[in-house]
Amino acid sequence: MSDGSAAASSRAGRRAAYERLRAERPQMFANPPGTPIEIVFDEKLQDEAAGLSAEAQRDRGLPAEFGDIGVLYEDSYLKLVKDAVRFPSGRLGTYIRTFAAVEGEGVVVFATAADGRIALVRHYRHGCREWHWEFPRGFAEPGLGGAQNAAKEMQEEVGVAAGTVNFLGWLDGQDSDHKVGVYHVTADLPEEPEVTAEAAEEGIDGIRLVTARQLESMIRAGELTDMFTLSAYAIAVAGGVVARP
Repeated sequence: MSDGSAAASSRAGRRAAYERLRAERPQMFANPPGTPIEIVFDEKLQDEAAGLSAEAQRDRGLPAEFGDIGVLYEDSYLKLVKDAVRFPSGRLGTYIRTFAAVEGEGVVVFATAADGRIALVRHYRHGCREWHWEFPRGFAEPGLGGAQNAAKEMQEEVGVAAGTVNFLGWLDGQDSDHKVGVYHVTADLPEEPEVTAEAAEEGIDGIRLVTARQLESMIRAGELTDMFTLSAYAIAVAGGVVARP
């Protein structure tokens, strides 16, 4: 197969995957009334937008295929998608966004012991190459509802079975379809929880139980900066489930 034929085949595959995703999750391709950024589905307009994007890539010394429309990459966690769009001025362009590989509910777990102390895990995040103190969290899992997923993450990352599990609120990704539920999980937590082999394999090397005041002190000191944890804590505070001794 020639380079040109291979490129055309790859381009067609990306578009076909895009159309399958559009059929599976139509709500993520809707153009509500008054939208300032319209997704375009006409093939000629998509080709024009892709051509403009390819030209911009070439000008930057990058492969023209980086301008392709469609599903550019996918694995067991996410899909990287590039849409053809029309801006308010009428100009055509492209927008990149991510989709969860599994349509469902990711979770952040606000876990508390009987005395109200909050569980934090020390997690090494490959993306930023740094350690973070954060709440347990996880991607959507096939066949699991949010509450079930929260209990699963509690067991996997903290090594303790969940007691009660209550929904607190939503976190929405601005550049993705990731729907993340915040759950308050109570559990019989030991004074010094031990890191399980399963948690260590994920990059977790420590678990702490802290009071709300200690957690807020960590935030002020810049020791806790994870955006999911900060957002989930704000929801927990607003929901009145934070114990403040």
